[in-house]
Amino acid sequence: MTEREKSELAKREKTKRNMLLVRRHYERLLTEYEAATNSRGMAAAWGRVGGLGNRIARPTQDRAMCAIALEERRKQLKGWFECIRGTYSRLSGREGKSPNLWRHQQLLARALQLYVFEQADCEMITMMMSGARRLSRQYVNRILNEAVNEVMADAGRAGLLEDDEAAGNEAG
Repeated sequence: MTEREKSELAKREKTKRNMLLVRRHYERLLTEYEAATNSRGMAAAWGRVGGLGNRIARPTQDRAMCAIALEERRKQLKGWFECIRGTYSRLSGREGKSPNLWRHQQLLARALQLYVFEQADCEMITMMMSGARRLSRQYVNRILNEAVNEVMADAGRAGLLEDDEAAGNEAG
């Protein structure tokens, strides 16, 4: 396996892992709760927490520092959420597409919607995407893999996969 193939495989695995994270935290990503509870807001809202017998010398700052670390991960997760949502809207749009390409990309968008946003498993996706004719599980898996490739390409354009390239260049 060449270095390029290894890099593509690592990017694909990172994309799949982040799609699963977005899938798991989708409901929370839709709410504005995280925006209201960033570290500055928490530090201002808490004021002085604890008393003289507290083991943590500065509990407000300690909680705020923990929240800052969580904010970075939330920001990454929101970036992946926006990327997946953008891929979905790009695939479901009709502008400038031939009828066959549009029909195929509608399938990709539907599979992406069911998998990430509606949290359906492969069997449910097969059942939901089957219309007049029953789709095979292998065909649905191919569609899902193609949808992952589309998200990976958009994530690469958005710069969400750049840290892997930087780590690979430092190691190599």
